Amino acid sequence: MDLVFACRLILWDPYTDLCSGRLCDIQGPCYFNPCEQSQTQECIQSVQYNNYTCICQKGWQGKNCTEDVNECTTRDPNEKHQCVAGQGTCRNTNGSYTCDCAPGFSGQYCETDINECDNTPCLHGGVCTDLVNNFTCNCTGTGYEGMTCESDVDECKQSPPVCHHGNCSNTISNFTCICGDRWRGQFCDRENPCYNISCQNGGTCQENVAVAEERCACTADYEGARCEKALRSSSGGGGSDLKVIIGPIVGGIVVIIIIIVVVALLMSARSKRATRGAYSPSAQENAGSRVENGGVLKKPPEERLI
Repeated sequence: MDLVFACRLILWDPYTDLCSGRLCDIQGPCYFNPCEQSQTQECIQSVQYNNYTCICQKGWQGKNCTEDVNECTTRDPNEKHQCVAGQGTCRNTNGSYTCDCAPGFSGQYCETDINECDNTPCLHGGVCTDLVNNFTCNCTGTGYEGMTCESDVDECKQSPPVCHHGNCSNTISNFTCICGDRWRGQFCDRENPCYNISCQNGGTCQENVAVAEERCACTADYEGARCEKALRSSSGGGGSDLKVIIGPIVGGIVVIIIIIVVVALLMSARSKRATRGAYSPSAQENAGSRVENGGVLKKPPEERLI
């Protein structure tokens, strides 16, 4: 009974598979741990023939799993490294390897191309294009230049000049053409259609009219291709309609005043003739007495005898 119990106790031990015999008293070769335990998956033994086989973990090899597998040089497809060619370099380590990635790549096997555009390196609206370990910025139309569109373009220094017939003034990310009176357009490349047209009498030239003879917009009192003709109903100023209405009224008032003055003069003249040319007793008496008294002849002086 004791022997059986002892054997059962041994059977409970994890190393019982390494023993054999009725009483588990015959020790197999794996019992003595010939395989490197930290690098071995399993030890398989044959007690009958007293031999064993070490099943090694990945990255190890040899009879006792003590030899490192160089994944960087092995031709075994099951052991060969997986670093992406051209993007990473294999570096062997004990039981494994490491991929040293080339600039612009990342990942365990250097399989990921780093997108340099993720950091938005292009400024002022430039368009970024990712390259291997690099990027480019398309600055077209932004008014800037440089690797990251960081420098303002001075369009006024370009050749040929951007302003065809004007003076160029550089601004931030842009420019302005100062064209003067003769030229029009963003680049001073279109001649002003009103440049040689002179509208008279307050008329204004309209640049958007295609026909040259119709470009002058005249005031209400003038007409003609250059507003040179005065309208017949015009009196040289505005408010001609008002004058037509008020004129006759004023004229009538003047006529009435004249008539009144003439009548008054006639009545005054008639009154004078009545008092001077007709007989008036009272006046005659006064006048006659004065005539009579004043008309008496004086006596001649007496002659004195000497």
